[in-house]
This record gives sequence, C-alpha cells and structure tokens, in this order.
Amino acid sequence: MLTERPTWMTWGLLAAASIVTTWILSADSVDRRWALVAIFVVAAWKVRLVMTDFIELRRAPLLGRLAFEGWAVLVPLTLVVLLWQ
Repeated sequence: MLTERPTWMTWGLLAAASIVTTWILSADSVDRRWALVAIFVVAAWKVRLVMTDFIELRRAPLLGRLAFEGWAVLVPLTLVVLLWQ
C-alpha cells in the first residue's frame, strides 16, 4: 500500500522526535510551559506512530480506530489544560 511507511522510516521519525524532546526542548532556552506542551504533543505523536505502524491500528475497525485517535488527542490535551491552570 502507498500509505504505509517503511519500518526504518518510522524508527527514524521516533529517534528524531526523541532527540527534539530530549536535547532541544529540555534546554533552558525554551519557556518551561511551552516546552512541556511541545513534549506532550511530540509524545502523543510518537504513541500514534507506534500504534499505527507497529501495532497496526491503521487497519483496525472504525470504532477501535476512533477510540484510539480520541485517546491520542484527549490525554495530551487534558495534560496541557491541567498544566496551564
């Protein structure tokens, strides 16, 4: 299928996201709240990559896919809202 990423590309994306969150966003040059928001977003994106590419939820039934996609959006959003209160 044309929409599927090769495994090596997914690993590369995960590694790059880890580098961004570890080395760039943890530096003191970024405001802590904004860095945490970015880290939550990157972490949610990484979870989504793993779930769709390695656990193969990309081909899951619609209800399961909606539950997963909703979780991948609602959990980081909830954390960001709690952070800004």
